[in-house]
Amino acid sequence: MCWFRFKAKKSEPSPEYANWLAKQKTFQDVHHFIDDFTYQYDKDQFGVEDYWQTPSQYFATNTGDCEDVHLFLADAIYRALGWESYLLIGWKWEKFPRAIAHGMTIFNDGKNYFLINYWDVIPMKHLRDKEALNRAGYTYFGGIFQMPDGKKVKG
Repeated sequence: MCWFRFKAKKSEPSPEYANWLAKQKTFQDVHHFIDDFTYQYDKDQFGVEDYWQTPSQYFATNTGDCEDVHLFLADAIYRALGWESYLLIGWKWEKFPRAIAHGMTIFNDGKNYFLINYWDVIPMKHLRDKEALNRAGYTYFGGIFQMPDGKKVKG
């Protein structure tokens, strides 16, 4: 996963996606959209090793890999609910020297932070809660990118 691909994918919602966003009133409404998504590797879907869809592209097909799902969720939470939200890239070692990167979502509902790993919603003590990251199965924060502009969070 490449940060530059994410920056290049900043876009305004398609009319269909914007219409859907306007109807979402709760976190459950937004999160429910991925209940029946189809996981598909970029190589199979687009013929390339790594392709980051815009949230509108993902919305149109409900098909993609981890960063597509979680960029969509972060974007939808921000746009539909007005909540602070982030795309998180987490890392873990599989077998040295191979590391695995995985996209997840973080949001703050105005009171608390939560980490989303697909259907698991994990409470967080703060934005960089390593215990929550570990509960999601990952070890290192690779980057946290705030919606809507994708600006990397320092620290």
